[in-house]
Amino acid sequence: MMKNKFKTVFSMAKFFRIINSTDHSIAYNLKESSILLLNNIYYSWLKTIYLKIPKNMTIFTSKKNFGYKYPGLPYGIIESNFKRYNENTLIEQPLDLIPKLDGRLILRILVPQHDSLQYFIQWQRYRKYWWSSVTTTPSLFAINEVKYENDTADAYITAQFPWGQHTVETITMTKENVMISYYKNLLLFQVFVILFFFFQYHNTSCITCSTSLENALFIILHDGLCNSTNEEYVRLHRSMAPYKISFVLDFKDQTYQTKLYELARLIDHKLKKSNISTYLPYSTLTAGQQMKENLHLGVAYMAVLNENTLNDGIIQLLNSNTMLKEQVHLADFNAYAKLLCI
Repeated sequence: MMKNKFKTVFSMAKFFRIINSTDHSIAYNLKESSILLLNNIYYSWLKTIYLKIPKNMTIFTSKKNFGYKYPGLPYGIIESNFKRYNENTLIEQPLDLIPKLDGRLILRILVPQHDSLQYFIQWQRYRKYWWSSVTTTPSLFAINEVKYENDTADAYITAQFPWGQHTVETITMTKENVMISYYKNLLLFQVFVILFFFFQYHNTSCITCSTSLENALFIILHDGLCNSTNEEYVRLHRSMAPYKISFVLDFKDQTYQTKLYELARLIDHKLKKSNISTYLPYSTLTAGQQMKENLHLGVAYMAVLNENTLNDGIIQLLNSNTMLKEQVHLADFNAYAKLLCI
């Protein structure tokens, strides 16, 4: 059952280009929409960490930076392997191991042992909240019963799909002398400095939150498919949508086609300058076909330009999730788009 669900996600032609597929393995490329979605996942993951970290906690972006500083507890280390995919990157993997876990996203928080349980419980809630905030089904996620073994405790955040549950993130609490593992390769004079801090770090616990970009990509796309009423339409959370605004050119008289397309290109250029991701469908498609293509991409908003737009400057802005329209004047459109999308 799970293997069939994986194949359903990879059959989304707007996000993946299948190179070769068998009953046991798959080879594919990521399309631009998937790459943009991975970027959104990564930056959202980083943003929520910095928002949740207490003001008195130092965060290091790598072990390398951490090695030359001696912070007080608590502190955190981000160990992200943000793999830079492009549309030509060939990804091969067996179906029973999907999603591939190359883009690891790991946060380690080192705290005094007497505070470790408080942080362990707190970060379970933080991470579950993040997963709920980036999908269109907040109730999809649950924290499974904590498993204890020796000096380690593991909690698992799972997506509760109708066909079964899938682990999306692991939160682990360990009691160990983490100074040894982080400083084992330092020079002798640095070791002497560490001795001053030994007493503080000796009774230290480490809270580790671990997930992956590919795992998140699969979960978000699968949830988007499950929440759509039409086959292959993707309903994504606004913050995750690869394209925030797309266009629909609605015209009956072919003489308006070129003018509307040039107007759409001008708006598109201004939005991109404001760091708003956009998608401009082929103008040769009908309005219905353009709208269908946009819904397959999971865009957040569709700007509908029609023949009247050329006269009165009014753009019909359609919310892809609610399908409700509002009217925005051309002169105000860029500023209003910033409010919605940034």
